Amino acid sequence: MTRRTIATWIVVLLAAACGGKSGNRTAGQDGGGGAVGAGGSSVVANPDAGPGGQPGSGGIMSMGGTGRATGVGGAGGVDAPAATDGAAGVPGQGGRGGADAPLATGGTAGATGVPFVDAAVQGTRACEQGEAVYWVSPTGAAAWASCKSATPLADAVACAIATANQSAAAGDTVCLRGGTYGTGIAPRNDGAEAARLTFAGYAGEDAKFTGAITGIKLTGRAYVTVDAVNVDGAKVFADLIGAHHVWILNSKLVNSSDTGGWPVGVRMYNDAHHNRLAGCTIGNSGYMTSDDDKGGVMNLGNWENATDSTGRNLIEQCHFYHGGHHIIEVASSYNIIRNNAFHNENWTACARDSTNNLCGNRDLIVSRDQLNANWNVFEGNRIAFSGASIDDLVGSTGLSVRSPHTIVRNNMFYGTDGAGLGLYVDSSETYDARSTYVYHNVFYRNGISPLSADDLRYTFGLTFDNVAGTRAPIPITGCAVKNNLFFGNAGGDIFFYYTDAAAQSVGGNYYAVVKGSNQTGMVSVTLPPDNVQSSADPLFADVASAFTVDNLERFDFRLQAGSPAIDRGVFLTTTTAGGSGTVIPVADPSYFIDGFGIVPGDEIQLEGQSATARIVSIDYAGKQLTLDRTLTYAAGNGVTMKYSGPAPDIGAFER
Repeated sequence: MTRRTIATWIVVLLAAACGGKSGNRTAGQDGGGGAVGAGGSSVVANPDAGPGGQPGSGGIMSMGGTGRATGVGGAGGVDAPAATDGAAGVPGQGGRGGADAPLATGGTAGATGVPFVDAAVQGTRACEQGEAVYWVSPTGAAAWASCKSATPLADAVACAIATANQSAAAGDTVCLRGGTYGTGIAPRNDGAEAARLTFAGYAGEDAKFTGAITGIKLTGRAYVTVDAVNVDGAKVFADLIGAHHVWILNSKLVNSSDTGGWPVGVRMYNDAHHNRLAGCTIGNSGYMTSDDDKGGVMNLGNWENATDSTGRNLIEQCHFYHGGHHIIEVASSYNIIRNNAFHNENWTACARDSTNNLCGNRDLIVSRDQLNANWNVFEGNRIAFSGASIDDLVGSTGLSVRSPHTIVRNNMFYGTDGAGLGLYVDSSETYDARSTYVYHNVFYRNGISPLSADDLRYTFGLTFDNVAGTRAPIPITGCAVKNNLFFGNAGGDIFFYYTDAAAQSVGGNYYAVVKGSNQTGMVSVTLPPDNVQSSADPLFADVASAFTVDNLERFDFRLQAGSPAIDRGVFLTTTTAGGSGTVIPVADPSYFIDGFGIVPGDEIQLEGQSATARIVSIDYAGKQLTLDRTLTYAAGNGVTMKYSGPAPDIGAFER
């Protein structure tokens, strides 16, 4: 996107590049309904294949399913059946959990479960239970009452999608037979909390929607599930504008046909809330002009609408790729984006010889003012292989944070053209990166683009990027950077550009090089002694694969025995008084969440104790955590996420 012009400061070894965003951002056109295809089969990865996935801190809760058959998934996957709390294991790469699994209340958060290589959509088994459901086919012609059957119907004896869109209501299940459809899913009615309206691909068949304006149109809808469909070639993959409690599961949403204006593949804004995307493959929306980047794969909130109250949405276990200006732009609050894989390497045609006439861009951006883009959580994601936009002089960051109170934890940043993570402000008052909490991440081989070499700060793993210098109205302060593992980044590990390192809380990081600069040139930065400065190999389990996007899922950042990062982390915060009970006073509760009403709260553990407790609510102003069980503590006890050994490990995974 066209950048705002910002004055350039010349410093030793640095030339400050501009950031920001402007220009015309026209939303895609709404689409109408259309025919639904016959079912397909859900993507099921080999649960024993590949390196380990993301361990959570004691388990994560599925938002449930339709209450039908449990899908096949990797050990401890997000939709695994209910399990008791247990140690966070490191399972195999694992398939996605079944979309219709029962609500999980605990257990270990499992593998990433997102295969990089796209598989055919293979539908769900929701239509194979012997109960009466409604059947739809590409050539369906039956009346609504006639296409309800406990055995599969096909061809003309099934209904048309237009009939299902008009007639399906709360509690109905619409089973989609295989075939190609030129118009999309667009139900007229809502489901209900206890009786969801479900459109599901039939197992073993591919319900493919192509050529429609909108593949899945759920504008204003509530309690609707779309499971195991294939949208390929629509202008808008899915429209959830104003929707709530809508789930899109195990589906493939790819290849936007919109090559003009500002394409958006998945639109979730204008008061959209409590929606869920899980187990999906979503990508290829956006393009480059001669001097600009356009569009993205998904918008979570409307960047141009200051009154948009979108929030409390869950995006998990998906594979996202190839956007114009971004893959996902987050411009709303209280969203959780976890256990996904992102890459936006140079993929689309552009006029730049130095990148072989291909451009890409950042993976993720959080960008709105401090009023309506707070408290977003990015956890357990692979954020990798970002490219370089046609309008950038340097490579793009993996994640650009431009709003306050963002939590970035347990992610793996690697192979990004620019910095893996950039905390960004400029001379406007729109961008505000204060109070960003960055902990237990891995930053490996970032800043690798030859373009980034022209500007040292963009060759680092983590960059505090105050491009406005001394003119920034909102300097970057109050951030926490703890227990992150930096290794092999092209220029260094942490860069403080026109940012005071002493104004942040920095501890427990494994790093080799930290630098800073201001109007006087390069400045020396010394981190507190509880950080580990070392260039020794941290002994990742397996990073030997060729360093390309084709091997995205092969990199295993667990720690081997003997790693110098084991038990070297710090506790995130401390208790401020002694006592016993379910309410604990802490110095800084902002490391933690109570789940925002969409997932369970964080599982925490006190220094020197093996017992853990789940957070049920947080008083951020009063600095208190309310737990689901009683703990006894002394003043000054360390408080952190669940761990083993005498202290937390450094990095994204606890050994």
